[in-house]
Amino acid sequence: MATCIVYFTHQGNTKAAAEVLAKQTKADLIELTEKVSYKGIIGFLRGGFRAATGALAKLDESLLKKISGYDTVVAASPVWAGKTTPAFNAVIANTALKGKKVFAVTVQADPSHAGHEDRVTTIKEKLKDVGAEFGGGFSISGAGPGKGVLPLDALEKQIADIKLV
Repeated sequence: MATCIVYFTHQGNTKAAAEVLAKQTKADLIELTEKVSYKGIIGFLRGGFRAATGALAKLDESLLKKISGYDTVVAASPVWAGKTTPAFNAVIANTALKGKKVFAVTVQADPSHAGHEDRVTTIKEKLKDVGAEFGGGFSISGAGPGKGVLPLDALEKQIADIKLV
């Protein structure tokens, strides 16, 4: 059963978490990129607004096709304004996920993981709408905006309990 981890990262925390999880599970890594800039204060506000409104990123069609070739997909996203990013939203909405098992991993600065259950409920509903099986939802703590990337050992400790079964 082929597994991929698709991720969008802005600051590097989600990328680091995806790399640790890929090493642990032997999954392939696929980075999502957007043409929209999220740099600076305007970018920060733009990202929060786009996430809060459920916007979809314009992703490369060949990348979406590649993702649909996997049996199991782990979609990883930073949490912006309490929501998943437009790139994450686009993967769920625009990839052929029918009949596939999909896990969601969110990385947020808030160590209490506030809003995790609401995000998981929303993700489950979106996956059900596209005919995918929800495998599970996990929340990881990352460093806050502008504070770099959480140390690798801290990420490894959080990810050690994630099982993709």
